[in-house]
Amino acid sequence: AAWEIFTPLLHRIDDGEIKPIPYKVGSRGPDEADNLLKKAGYVQTHGYIWIPPTL
Repeated sequence: AAWEIFTPLLHRIDDGEIKPIPYKVGSRGPDEADNLLKKAGYVQTHGYIWIPPTL
C-alpha cells in the first residue's frame, strides 16, 4: 500500500532528515526531478501543458 512508502518518508521530513525542494506552482517540478529522470534514462517525447483543476 502507498502508506508503506509515504509514511516513513513523511516521518523523515518531519524529523528534518529530508528537506523538500520547493518549486513554482504550475511547473513540471524542481530541476532536480528532471535530472533524476534523465539519469535514469527517461526521455520526454512530448511537451508539457499544465491545466489547472476545475472544481
